Amino acid sequence: MEEMTSAQQGAETTVQQEAEKTFTQEEVNRVVEKRLERERKKYPSSEELEQFRQWQQSQQTQAEKWENLQKERNSFEAQFLESQKELTQMKREKYLLAQGIAAEDVDYYAFKIAKAMQENDDFETVAQNYLKEKKNYSIVNFGLNTTNQGKTLSLADQINQKLRGV
Repeated sequence: MEEMTSAQQGAETTVQQEAEKTFTQEEVNRVVEKRLERERKKYPSSEELEQFRQWQQSQQTQAEKWENLQKERNSFEAQFLESQKELTQMKREKYLLAQGIAAEDVDYYAFKIAKAMQENDDFETVAQNYLKEKKNYSIVNFGLNTTNQGKTLSLADQINQKLRGV
């Protein structure tokens, strides 16, 4: 290997020193300040952050209000649908009672007729057809029946006579 002479080493050191520039503290401060300015531009200021936080809180409040309103609406809708269902069932049972169906059988007949209904059918029409098919249903007269001998019959006796065809 070739050994470097001291003159060559000295020249190389001088080149390195010239390549390495020294900065004063003022120059360093300016370079750092420029770099910080560029970085600060990337991020919002404290005022902008505060405005964003306020906007975010107002939006969150709006979202919470909207969510509560939706929950309340869904609750009322469910209650309304349940009430409509009950009302429909009561109307059907009232109609069947008026047709003479025994009170203990009304819910059974209402269920069976509802099952037989198609999408656009009327309950009363389907009920009349169903009751014609089931001629053996018991008709109850809530008035007092008397026999030809003047005796009053109980409800159970009336039903028994109807079933026996007497």
